[in-house]
Amino acid sequence: MVAERLRRAIVKGELRSGDLLPREAELAASFGVAITTARAATRILETEDLLRPAPHQAGRLAVSLPAAEGVARLAGFALEAHGASLRDVYLARALVEPPAARSAAETRPLEAAARLRAHLAWRPKPHDDEGARTRAVSGFHRLLLQEGGNLPLALIGEALERITAQHMALTLRSRPTAPLAAGVTWAGYRSHLRLVDLIAAGDGDGAEAHWRMHMTRAANHWLKRLGDAALLQVADA
Repeated sequence: MVAERLRRAIVKGELRSGDLLPREAELAASFGVAITTARAATRILETEDLLRPAPHQAGRLAVSLPAAEGVARLAGFALEAHGASLRDVYLARALVEPPAARSAAETRPLEAAARLRAHLAWRPKPHDDEGARTRAVSGFHRLLLQEGGNLPLALIGEALERITAQHMALTLRSRPTAPLAAGVTWAGYRSHLRLVDLIAAGDGDGAEAHWRMHMTRAANHWLKRLGDAALLQVADA
């Protein structure tokens, strides 16, 4: 009961991110429960990423909002438990991200294009660390989802994207592969630039179609290059 009431207060905005929770004794008194009960309730919310230790406040807890990393981790476990393959995750991303590209083009083309173009200032270089390059590409995907302006779609898409990013990191650590050919790297980068141009032009149809093609090709490339991995392994990475 205590955990549920606190959870609802956080979700409804009555307790905001960064707010300090009362000390255990005060919390217990306010709910009319034992301190051990109040402590157990806060532990539940800590596991849900709704509370975390407050910085520079020994013994205090602060309200937080679930991070996409936590959502991805839970999603990875759930998908593995239900027998989903990594290919399923890649294909799901190909269904989620193209509508975000359309929305960005149709609702806020100039703002979205400016933010995405600024991110692409990183430009691939011949001697880039592959891990750094894949992190930069992941950042572009997450920014695109945010610029789509639909929070549920962005959260689902980011969770899926993080699962595949963890897959890449896991595979590259366990069995390093040959670096990407320069042509492949630049083809992907030019495809990102093309998407930004379509968004800037307000071309929702073109942006969605282009990004669906890009996502399908990228899924086929990475699954062929890195192979499949158990989703539980990914969630544990």
